[in-house]
Amino acid sequence: YELIVGVIMSYKTLNDIETKWKDIQEDKNEIYEIFINYPGIINTLHYIDHEKIGGIDIFNNLIKATNYSGLHLHTIQLDVVWPDAKSVIAYKKEHKKIDIILQINELSLKIIKSKPKKFIRKLKTYKDSISCIEFNISFDKNISISIEKLFPFIDSIYTYNSKIAVTYTGGLNADNLNILRPILKKFPNININARSNLCKNNNIKEKIDWNLAQKYLKSARCLLREYK
Repeated sequence: YELIVGVIMSYKTLNDIETKWKDIQEDKNEIYEIFINYPGIINTLHYIDHEKIGGIDIFNNLIKATNYSGLHLHTIQLDVVWPDAKSVIAYKKEHKKIDIILQINELSLKIIKSKPKKFIRKLKTYKDSISCIEFNISFDKNISISIEKLFPFIDSIYTYNSKIAVTYTGGLNADNLNILRPILKKFPNININARSNLCKNNNIKEKIDWNLAQKYLKSARCLLREYK
């Protein structure tokens, strides 16, 4: 198993704009100190831009965010609703060794009318720049939709390009991982991610409770072993 070490940076914090989320985001000038070179660790920058669909000046902002991340950045996750494809492709050409994760949330699916064929048509506009798709249907509201509703989208991804990895996130914690059994049974290689339910008081505006995180990690490893 590999463990993702994720750090959040938003369009606003990158550009020194006031935000209500500043307390859960690291100082951009210190991120490079967090991303150390260590076996089994995937250093991932979560770049958030919910200012508008497609994001703002994606290429230049991703280049700036990458520069703040130091030499050991492995992956950048785009928490942006359908970011400008030309900008993403251009960024990938500049940073060929950095993998790109594209997050898909409820609005992302709404835009393509929750149709797998339209989803793949949209995904194709990014050519080969995307390494992984993350489905975050709870959109940090601690609400999990029926996981089975994602099956047609995951099937369509693997049919289109089996090299693209898939991640599921959405209100997960150590006590509710059994909801993953249907998706793991069908897609045993899927990745999982958790955050909001690992915060103090289940409040996403709070810092991570490391006791909850440790409990989650142990439970997740036990569950995943059953399907490997």
